[in-house]
Parts: sequence; structure tokens; C-alpha cells
Amino acid sequence: MTADSRYPDQAHSAQPESDWGGAQFYLYGTGQEFGPYTLKDLQVMAAGGQLKANARVHSTSGGGWFPAKEIPWL
Repeated sequence: MTADSRYPDQAHSAQPESDWGGAQFYLYGTGQEFGPYTLKDLQVMAAGGQLKANARVHSTSGGGWFPAKEIPWL
């Protein structure tokens, strides 16, 4: 697999969750950008039903907006 620019210097599906400790993400909703959030923050939000699979996110490492469901371990 090749690295995806939305994810911090890693091939996202090939890396263990612990490698994502420093990753930060922004969310977009109601015309505003929110964040940054860690992967753990997003996991808690997803488990609580606050973060939906189609929510728009982007990582602080760059890249464009993409659906939250593309982040492994959510």
C-alpha cells in the first residue's frame, strides 16, 4: 500500500492504532471548522454517536476533506 496524504506519513490501513497517537484532525460542519481533535477524541465522538461516518474531516498533515469513515479504527 502507498501512504495517503490525508494521514500522517503512514499507509493508513497497514499501521497499528498506537502509531496514530500524534495525529490530529479537523471536522467541518454547519459552515465552520472545528478542532484539532486526536484520534482518541474522534473515537469517543463516534462511539457516542456525535461523529457520523460521512462527517467531513481532514488531518493536520495536509490533504483535502474526506469522510470520517476513511479513518481506520473509528
